[in-house]
Amino acid sequence: MPLSKSQLLFTVVILIVTGAAIWQTREPAMGTGYARWEAPDNSPAKALRLSSPSESLNVSGDAEPSVHAVSAVELRNGTLRAFWFGGSREGASDVAIYTSTLAPGPNVWSEPEVAISRSRVERDTDRSIRKLGNPVAAIDSNGVLWLFVVSVSVGGWSGSAINVTYSYNEGKTWEDIDRLVTSPFANISTLIKGPPIHYRDGALGLPVYHEMVSKFPQIVRIDTFPGDRNRVEGRTTIGESRGTIQPWIIPTTESHAVAFLRSSHSNSKFVHLSETKDGGKNWSPARPTSLPNPNASVAAAHLGEDKILLAYNHSEKNRDNLTLAITKDNGSSWEEVGAVETKKRLEGENEFRKVEYSYPWLLKTRDGDIHLLYTWNRAEIRHLRLTRKEEITK
Repeated sequence: MPLSKSQLLFTVVILIVTGAAIWQTREPAMGTGYARWEAPDNSPAKALRLSSPSESLNVSGDAEPSVHAVSAVELRNGTLRAFWFGGSREGASDVAIYTSTLAPGPNVWSEPEVAISRSRVERDTDRSIRKLGNPVAAIDSNGVLWLFVVSVSVGGWSGSAINVTYSYNEGKTWEDIDRLVTSPFANISTLIKGPPIHYRDGALGLPVYHEMVSKFPQIVRIDTFPGDRNRVEGRTTIGESRGTIQPWIIPTTESHAVAFLRSSHSNSKFVHLSETKDGGKNWSPARPTSLPNPNASVAAAHLGEDKILLAYNHSEKNRDNLTLAITKDNGSSWEEVGAVETKKRLEGENEFRKVEYSYPWLLKTRDGDIHLLYTWNRAEIRHLRLTRKEEITK
């Protein structure tokens, strides 16, 4: 006798839940041994300063009315290249991935250009694409610029997949786009936000997260050999971290790292963290820090000398501030630096129903500068330099 619709639906749900449990507990190996990633840059950053919003630069220009989710890298000559998505609104079919550059010297970002369009992803992957989302950029050990982009074919963000392309000329042109195989469920429910870590053998560790059935973070190991289309070499789940997403990983030694996490728990509205002491083989259960957070993205940067800088929304309810804090003990205690944006409306903000400063991106460049990029009211991507050029953090 054929199954009824309700029985069929129940069977599908059971299969998905069972598969998810097996998937999380029986993962492909990511290698053995310790110190699998590159030693972190422990050189001291320049002295921090709390920059004013009036000093911020407009990264995204006025090409699109809605922009969000910036990522940035430093190129060979010290130029910054940023990526974000923009269009009429988040999730619209006209959303594309944009890019802009800031060269050393001039204090003005270049005019934004489309890096990856929805139609380009459709053409290269040979599938229907409904919308594009979070881009994440990285430069591998050979100087190749990689760009990972979220796309959705059916449904909402929980049905996302990750696409990848790379550039041999630092973002002027891009190779064919491939879709990463990161999930057994029709290869969906994988998203990205934070920057990859670099392994000693040249591979990239891409922090990802999943939102279908269960929310949890992972690291996916990506082969960077040119022309290899089967790039996913393995994955590992970051501790017992159910209900946390958008991992931002900071290696502090060759075998120790801290993952800062966004929590979706309604009863634990704090930034969460997990640690590894064995090169990522094992991660501690996610635990809350003392920093409040309204289920919003965070960003981190290693300042050297055991100091980590965090950018986050210091609130349990709203994204109406963007705050900086420093830890000297891997997140056990924090010293608040201050807020670079607050809910006090400044010039140009009266038109918004509510203010929002979100999805920060922190980048420490080779000269010791600390750069903060973030979404400003969903209308601009903004950039602040947080360091004084003449001083070094003591």
